[in-house]
Amino acid sequence: RAAEQLLARHIGRARQQLMRRLPSAWAAALLRADLRRLAWTFAGDGEVGLFAGRPAVVTIRGNPLCKGVQAAEPGCDFVCALLERLFTVLVHPSCRVVETACESCGAPECRFEVRW
Repeated sequence: RAAEQLLARHIGRARQQLMRRLPSAWAAALLRADLRRLAWTFAGDGEVGLFAGRPAVVTIRGNPLCKGVQAAEPGCDFVCALLERLFTVLVHPSCRVVETACESCGAPECRFEVRW
């Protein structure tokens, strides 16, 4: 639902249509710019890093979902689902997001890899 709200209210229809027509790498670059602007919606006051490549990488240092939480496995399912929905709709239909490191497990930041 959070991703749908971002699509409905924060990423304009014309921009979405453009992104769907562009090659995936270009659409991903535009989405990274949008995520930079909208980081507060999924990272609160955490520091977000967005990196191009295959896989594309999103990091969150100071993730509010992990404050005071200790876990054996990464658990930022909300962020994974939000990113996966946005990348699937706007970049490529086969995008998958996997959290490969998590602050709640002792990592210095949460790290999400986006593959398509």
